[in-house]
Amino acid sequence: MKRLIEALGALKSLVRTGWSQSSVPPSAGETVAAHSFEASIIALVLASQAKERGISISPDRSAAMAAVHDLPEAVTGDLPPWSKDRCGSMDAEAASVLRVQGELLRLVEEFNSGGSPEALVARVSDLLATAVQGARYASMGFRRAGEVGAACLEEALELAKGHEWLAGLVSENFEWLEEELRGYGIPSGGWFD
Repeated sequence: MKRLIEALGALKSLVRTGWSQSSVPPSAGETVAAHSFEASIIALVLASQAKERGISISPDRSAAMAAVHDLPEAVTGDLPPWSKDRCGSMDAEAASVLRVQGELLRLVEEFNSGGSPEALVARVSDLLATAVQGARYASMGFRRAGEVGAACLEEALELAKGHEWLAGLVSENFEWLEEELRGYGIPSGGWFD
């Protein structure tokens, strides 16, 4: 438990790499913990709405997955996707270092596999939380962050598109975000999560 608590402390101060790469000063940078919290609330709301519409889903499990999805970053740091792709998934090794096991490990693994409705909502919520933060930074004048936000929103919409119930929920709940990010193109060279 001590290593887990230390990891949580690290995530509270670890500024997300993508925002640093978007010229957001570290003093204004969103932390991994703040991002995970926002993603978990979005997941809870979306999964609850899905359940109310008859979808067989656990809002609590979806929110829990979103809350812990970046836990391995306490060991690996917040690597941008292009770097993670080249290094392969290090989440299992990082979880081992943190001595994460049982249900907590199952949540991280399920999130990464994306095979359940709960994981799908958590993954879409992760992208939406990044898109929302990108819009916030864009309103502060950080254009590159707006581009990252637009790219994440596009990816969230694409991921949700294969599931009519989720695509509808994302569209209904985030129409305002689409409007805010409309003027931002996808960044050249890819986006950084």
